[in-house]
Amino acid sequence: MHVAGRRIIRSRASQQRRIDAVFAFGIRTFLVAALLYGDIAWIAMQPDLQIEKVTVAGTRAIDPDALAGIARDHLERDFLPALSYESEFFAPTDAIAATILAEYPRIARAEVIAAEQIVRVDVTEYGPAYLWCGWGSPRITASVPHDESDSPESATTSSEEVLRPMREECLFADERGYLFAHAAAYSGSPFVRFFTTPTSTDPSVQATEIPDASQGVRRAIGTAMLSPEEFLRVTTLLQHLRAVGLTPRSVTAIGEGDYEIATEKTWTLLWASELPPEESVERLDRALTAIESDHTSEEPVRVVDLRFGNKIFYR
Repeated sequence: MHVAGRRIIRSRASQQRRIDAVFAFGIRTFLVAALLYGDIAWIAMQPDLQIEKVTVAGTRAIDPDALAGIARDHLERDFLPALSYESEFFAPTDAIAATILAEYPRIARAEVIAAEQIVRVDVTEYGPAYLWCGWGSPRITASVPHDESDSPESATTSSEEVLRPMREECLFADERGYLFAHAAAYSGSPFVRFFTTPTSTDPSVQATEIPDASQGVRRAIGTAMLSPEEFLRVTTLLQHLRAVGLTPRSVTAIGEGDYEIATEKTWTLLWASELPPEESVERLDRALTAIESDHTSEEPVRVVDLRFGNKIFYR
């Protein structure tokens, strides 16, 4: 080697030895990796480790063959040369579950397991608890302020003022208010019908992305009928109504926190969600007793308004 000051200038032979060492290391690494790859491929492709069947459990409304088809589509794809997803080692269980959840909003949970030459798809569907049949209709009462000085005449409305389509297109909602599937047309009232503005279940979704009435009912699938807090207040009121012998039929949003609730009775109930549900129903129960004992009016009661604290207005 030639030394110039403090710098050591490697000779051409030294540089060549360094290159040869790096090349030899690369060749050894490649051969070891190829050997390992071959061993893994040989083991993974053994007949005893190949997926032979796909089973589906937990479906009620969804065709299980459709879910099995999604699983088979993923299994038939190649993972790497000489390696297949049809091996238990490489079965894409997470990808299968994600695809099923994305394509079927009715499914609440999907678990996929590959074992014993079988891919098992176990799903849980949302159970219908309510119907959501469209956005809340505007009412005269929607603009009435919650002021005890207001007169009863300005705080009441008739159910005849409510416009309803001849045929409703409804969605199923679960016990949390989540909208998950199109519902069949029912005769009678097997479920309480909601007419509200949907809200997103995903905090990252902007308000402008939430469907509105112009986008159709089906676009609301994947949203919620109300925010969790508001839904809890409304359904708590419905429970208390049932406790006093009333059967809720529909809930319609008529303003911010204002609702019109129809039961099996000929009158409708107006209520504000800012009021305690239990106290509201207790006042309603007392008011109904007074209404039934009042024989001075020949016209039947059409509206009972609970939105004014301790005062109850009816007409």
